Amino acid sequence: MEGVPVGGLLRSELMPILRELAEKTNRPPQNAMYYVESGEVIAEKPGVMVDLDETADQVLKAPENGVVRLTTIVMQPTITAEYFKPIYQGPPHRKAMALVINVAWGEEFLPAMLDILESNGVQATFFFVGSWVRQYPELVRKIAQGGHEIANHGLYHGHPTQMGRSELVRVITENQELLAQAAGQEPSKLFAPPYGEVNDKVAATAAEIGYRTIMWTRDTIDWQRPAPDTIVARATREMTNGNIILMHPTSPTIVALPRIIKTIRDAGYKLVTVSELLDGGAPES
Repeated sequence: MEGVPVGGLLRSELMPILRELAEKTNRPPQNAMYYVESGEVIAEKPGVMVDLDETADQVLKAPENGVVRLTTIVMQPTITAEYFKPIYQGPPHRKAMALVINVAWGEEFLPAMLDILESNGVQATFFFVGSWVRQYPELVRKIAQGGHEIANHGLYHGHPTQMGRSELVRVITENQELLAQAAGQEPSKLFAPPYGEVNDKVAATAAEIGYRTIMWTRDTIDWQRPAPDTIVARATREMTNGNIILMHPTSPTIVALPRIIKTIRDAGYKLVTVSELLDGGAPES
């Protein structure tokens, strides 16, 4: 085993040798990195860790004069190069879409929206602004308890592309703490930039602290309060795998929402949260 004779050793005698070999073999994963000077993203690298117990088992079961190699486990990085790109659409291999609801003002239409989602068995992803969370923490908890995904829309509704790195980090991390406290659970590490403002710096800063930057495929522009028919048309235009549909809690959206859900499902699509859309596994047959 790596040139080290271990025949005849008891497990208690073997383990210190394995630990010493592991120290020379283990290699931690490296997260992807962004270099501001060049705008270059350096790809992630997997790591390697020795499985001490499995290696010991293999040694103890090995025949006399047998050769045993260290059993290793591949350790995947937490942050991949994909984190540094804004996400406008989910993977094309899965017939699914996600409803995204940005919440930065008002609360009067949320109960009706939640009732519609519940009655249709749909779980959506809600992105909250911190200033709103401070006003309505009980609603955040209710939404979380309903099985919906809780995610980050920034501490306040500022302009991310005009912020320095330290302010952008604060806007994300402080809001994450507010959300965790209000929801009673850890929010998803997804960031929807206020105003939909994103550039390389915004996406890279979010990625460096472990967040994926979420945009949208279809924007209903419902904050302008158009007719429900218009909202439905915008949400269901050119339906394709992985669409992310952006909405807000408004009066016409409440009218449009049941029709949006029905139209999407009638076309054969599943409605899932953003995290489920992004991490939904292998292609479907």
